[in-house]
Amino acid sequence: DINECVGKAYKKADAELNAAYKQVAAHVKGDDELHKKLVGAQREWIKFRDAECDFVTAGAGGGSAYSMALSACLTTLTQDRTKQLDSYLQCPEGDVSCPITKP
Repeated sequence: DINECVGKAYKKADAELNAAYKQVAAHVKGDDELHKKLVGAQREWIKFRDAECDFVTAGAGGGSAYSMALSACLTTLTQDRTKQLDSYLQCPEGDVSCPITKP
């Protein structure tokens, strides 16, 4: 039951991430270079997420708690990435530390 619950939480977080990514991608659609950087960053983030969760769950050693620990890790990192992507849509004009600024 716990594994099912944690798995559902990850699926929800993943759906929210995909929606946020699509929103950011829509904002950079006309800028091929920025879009390419977004795609590259997202692909590298996925590699990081998977490697980080592999590291974090190493103590579970594939035991009965492994799938729960993995789903929890994936959920947390996915929620963090969603917040990060959402923040890109809130950048004020002139914020050079943000890839998407309002005109």
